[in-house]
Amino acid sequence: MRRLFHNEMPINWVLYVGPDGRCPVDEYLKALEQKQRGRLTGLMKAFARHGCWSVDGTFVNVLKDLPTSKDIYELSQRRERIIFYPDDGDAVALCGFTRKDRSTTERLRNAAASLVEEATNRKKGIVS
Repeated sequence: MRRLFHNEMPINWVLYVGPDGRCPVDEYLKALEQKQRGRLTGLMKAFARHGCWSVDGTFVNVLKDLPTSKDIYELSQRRERIIFYPDDGDAVALCGFTRKDRSTTERLRNAAASLVEEATNRKKGIVS
């Protein structure tokens, strides 16, 4: 995992790096147009600066009914989304995607649930 912003904020963003060395969120952000990337990273900075995990529903939502041991959140700026979970005060960004339809969203939400478990197991030293 690696940090996204290197300044002191109440919540730090950490990007998930898979066992293959790829970073899905970094790849997603680089693929966005500059204006979209700027809006989404600005929203991520605002969330980190605010420093509160209470969800008000404006741009951060809790994803419900997922088979995981941790709460999973979704940060959204129009159609662009980042899925993340809290870990020791950090926001661990798992994946990013552009919402096209409900099936895209559901598929990636379920994939995020398995990524949370995989990341948690790797942190504990459990390798599958």
